[in-house]
Amino acid sequence: MIPTAKDFFESNYLRKDVTITDAMIEFAKMHVTEALKQAENIAFAYGKDMIAEKISNAYPLENIK
Repeated sequence: MIPTAKDFFESNYLRKDVTITDAMIEFAKMHVTEALKQAENIAFAYGKDMIAEKISNAYPLENIK
């Protein structure tokens, strides 16, 4: 299960090794990864392998900085 922003923040708030920026980046990557995975699942369910492949590359995690 992907945590809400509030839950994610609260679970990382007291950690000294995590900056707010790092936590925000990690949270965004988690949600982008899950959104792309769900979109791929829909495409595969309809037999659209080529579309699923394009979806999986639609938003590279390297763009989240």
